[in-house]
Amino acid sequence: MNIQSQVASSATESLIPVFSGELSGAPVQLVDARLLHIFLESAQEFANWIKNRIEDYGFIESQDYLIILSNRSDSRAGKRRTDYHLRNEHKLIS
Repeated sequence: MNIQSQVASSATESLIPVFSGELSGAPVQLVDARLLHIFLESAQEFANWIKNRIEDYGFIESQDYLIILSNRSDSRAGKRRTDYHLRNEHKLIS
């Protein structure tokens, strides 16, 4: 199932899937930044969008978000994809 299908199929359950994780040793609710980006229908490329959100909001790695190096490659010649898991309580705007 691709990300777009996940967003569409979860629309009846919640707007964006939330999952349990841990930041700085504390349990938190997280969201997948790529799913949020799709949901917001941002016109920006994901890599630029997430970097701008991190900078604009002053997010701190391991306190506000996690970087996940995916085993899946993106479209650039097998380069590993970087995913981000964000604290659920942050309000991000496209």
